[in-house]
Formats: sequence, structure tokens, C-alpha cells
Amino acid sequence: MVLARVGTLGLQGYEVHAVYVEVDLARGLPLFEIVGLPDTSVRESRNRVRTGLRNSGFEIPTMRITVNLAPGRFKKVGSSFDLPIAIGILAAAGLIPSQRLENNFFCGELALDGSLRGVESALCLAAGAPPVGSVPPAVIIPAENGPEMSLLPAERPVYLASHLRQVVDWLRLAGRLEMPLRTSGHYIPPAPTLSDVRGQAGAKRALEIAAAGRHNLLLTGPPGVGKTMLATRLASLLPPLTPEEALETARLRSLAGLPVEDGRTGALNRPWRAPHHTINLRGMVGYAGGQTPIPGELSLAHLGVLFLDEFPEFSLEVLAALRQPLEAHSIEIPGRAGWRLPADVQLVATANPCPCGFAGDLERSCTCAEGQLQRYRRRMSGPVLDRIDLFAAMHAERQAAAHPAAALTAAPDGDAGRGQAGAGHGQAGTGLERERILAAWERQRRRFPPHWKPAYCANSRLSGPFLARFCRLDAEGAALLRHGQKNLALTERGVDRVLKVSRTIADLAGREKIMAADVCEALSYRQMIK
Repeated sequence: MVLARVGTLGLQGYEVHAVYVEVDLARGLPLFEIVGLPDTSVRESRNRVRTGLRNSGFEIPTMRITVNLAPGRFKKVGSSFDLPIAIGILAAAGLIPSQRLENNFFCGELALDGSLRGVESALCLAAGAPPVGSVPPAVIIPAENGPEMSLLPAERPVYLASHLRQVVDWLRLAGRLEMPLRTSGHYIPPAPTLSDVRGQAGAKRALEIAAAGRHNLLLTGPPGVGKTMLATRLASLLPPLTPEEALETARLRSLAGLPVEDGRTGALNRPWRAPHHTINLRGMVGYAGGQTPIPGELSLAHLGVLFLDEFPEFSLEVLAALRQPLEAHSIEIPGRAGWRLPADVQLVATANPCPCGFAGDLERSCTCAEGQLQRYRRRMSGPVLDRIDLFAAMHAERQAAAHPAAALTAAPDGDAGRGQAGAGHGQAGTGLERERILAAWERQRRRFPPHWKPAYCANSRLSGPFLARFCRLDAEGAALLRHGQKNLALTERGVDRVLKVSRTIADLAGREKIMAADVCEALSYRQMIK
């Protein structure tokens, strides 16, 4: 007969499931047995729980103790089951009123002196706790995990405890538990801004368009021209995360075992991940770590930017793995069918035009053989390049003025398309770029229901009926697009990306109608493919 039933939480993939610790005390030889697919760390909890209870002033009954972790269909992993097992034993022995266990989830590792240690993925567990009836469940976790709970919404009750005795007193109504400090988050403006970059008007314009519509961007140019410096300035142009988005990204960091920033230390800054080109496939897409997935760089950059410096130097296996996530905005963990993690990233990459870096340079000659050039460019496969919206070539400052967007930057107001789009671009670093970008994000957000996350409303996410509805072209623009498709040999995906970039250019200009000049500028950013 089950004498006590205590709720706790377990991870299966990215999903949080309710697990119920059922404790039975029966006559017979003293025995402590745990069933329900426990792993080694859970089976070892017998010694931690027995010693922790004794050192906390509680006597374990000299009876046969059977602990069942239900449901038994998936493996239970981790030391977070210590606290619910200890509470279940005390409840079965009549030391805790069983009615106080209802609608509560307990998670925590028990030290030998009865104190509670923090557990991994605590934020992921607390944020995903399933509802019990119509009342939100309370989650009791170690105080060590308290700082990362600050991003949880106020309607989700969480209590912090530093010792088993505190939890027992709270259940007996003889004490109280603290709740974490809640905050809506804090945004810390990134230090590097566009004001640090001299010249490169064409590349700056591409960066502004990329930031305004969350478009994927590839910057090419010779060594030392400033590709990496310009790309890192993207962080200063992006709007902050909403509290809901901040919680979503923090859950992924919690799942990966990384420190989770509380709401006072830049939790609303969009993720920026810049892995080295030697990263392997597991590091990029993640892998299965027992019963929980370990997020890779693609998931850790969710709702932010994945920056790949020296793009062609990444392994072919890693570059090929980008293809599906860039379209589906999620990633399936290899070897575990059905385990999916969010991976809605904005890809920003840099590349030299050739191995020596000086192909196309007007002042220095390229020393690469034709075979070297072909092998180098073959590393950037067509399917991956087809998923990039903007290609911007950077040159030494003496050559940069030749880029078409440089003329756009200096164009006076008056022309219906270029004048409006280019107004103010020459004042780099004044904050006008960020103001235009924030206004463009707001225009995109208003096209969709209010409960949608802003990142999901970005023009780069438009597809199907939304693409047809919001990216209508007039006769002149449609003719220009057909001409560009033929001359640039664009795929259907490439045409869609030109439409999305045109929509963003119009949004930056504050216009709902897409002009032919917007299509022309969008096509200019497809001409960088060689």
C-alpha cells in the first residue's frame, strides 16, 4: 500500500514531466529499495537520504522502504530526487501531514548534513512545471538556485530552502520559505557600436538591414578590412529580449549547465555565440546526455546571433548541419528521434574571398591557384549560401566608395525610393540606425497577433500566405525581380529572400508599400555570390 506520494520534476528531452515519488513502509527486514528506472545517481540517493535525515534530527523507521518513481516509462536521472524521497519517507512515517504535499513539486540534492545543494537545469525544471488542476503548482528548490529564478513570471510560485529542516517546518506550518526576487530583466547596451567603424558605408547598410529583419548575413573581404569588427557591432543594433524570450533563452542555458544570468546582469541582451572554426558537430548541434539533451551552439544562440568567423574554415560536416535549422528554426538531437531543441538563430558570417584573401583586390594580387580557389569556394556549399539573405563585400576604404549602397547613403531626400531609404545613413554611430531598426521591428510586430514573440514576427520568418500578403510588388517591382532572377540564376528560395529583404528595406524607410528601388537594393545584395 502506498503511504505517501510526493511530486517532483524530471526531464525527458526538452520536456518537463511530473514525476511522483511513491513511498511504502512495510514490516520486514530493513531495506531501502528504489524502483522506476533510476540511474546510478538516483540509486545512490539512498545513502544521502538516510544520512541526511539522521543528521537533520529525524529517525528513519527500521522497516522495509520501497520508493517508486512513477511513471516508469522513462529513466530518472540526477540528484534532484533526493529531497522528494526524503519528504516522502517522512510523510509515510506520519511526520508530515500528507495533505500539505498536494500541488507541490520538490527538487533538490541532499547533503549529508541535511543541507540542500543546487541542481542542474533548475530553471528549466521550474519554468516547465506542468499545471496540476487549475492552480499553478509551487516548486520548492534549493536556495543555491535562487538567483536564476528571477526571470520566472510572478504567477509561478517558487520557494527557496537551504536545509531539509526548513522544508519540513514549512510543511508543518511552523516556518516559512523565502521566494526569489522577481524582476522583468535588465538590458546592458553592448559597448562596441558603429561609431567605432570608419567608412564601409555599403557594409554598414547591409548590417542595418540584417538587424532590422533578422536576416542572415555574409561579409566578405580581404584580411584586415574590418569584417569581424563590423559584424560584432550587430549586437548594439538589436532590440532587447522580451521577458518571455529571456526566460526561453535562460532555460536553454540552464539545460546546458551554463550559468544563468539573473534579471540584474544583462538577462535581456540577445544571445551572441561565436564558436571557433574547429568546433565539431556535437558542439554545434548538441547531443544526447543521458535523458537530457545538451544544447549546442545553434540552440544557445536561440533568438540571438550565431557568428561564424572565417566561415569556409568550418568543417563541411558542421556547415551542412546548418541547412535544416536555418529553415526549420529548430534542431533535432542526433541519435534521439523526437528530441528537438529551439534554434531560431540569425546567422552572421565572415569569409575571405580566397585562401590568400586578396582575390578581387585592386592593390594586391591574388596568389592562389585556380584549383585552390575552387576548393575554397566549394566549402561554402550552394544550399548553405542559398539560406543567406545578404552578401556584402568589404574593400579597403579607398575602394569602398564604389559600392552601390555608398551612393545610396549619400543620396539626398527627394527620390521616392532611395531618398527615403537612405535618409540619415551617413550619420553612422549617432543612434539613428538603432532608432530606425527599433521602428522597423515594431512595424513587423504589429502585423501579427500581440502574443507572438517579436523575433517570430521578423521579416526573415515570413513564409506562405504571410509572404504573399506582406510582400506584394507593383508591376515595376515584379518586372525587376523577374529580371534579377534570370540574370542572377536565383532559386525560388533566393527569390523569397529578395522579397523579405525588400520588405525590410521598406520598413526601414517607414513605408508599407515596397518600391522598385527597394527590390533593386535587395537584388544588389545577391550579386556578391561568385
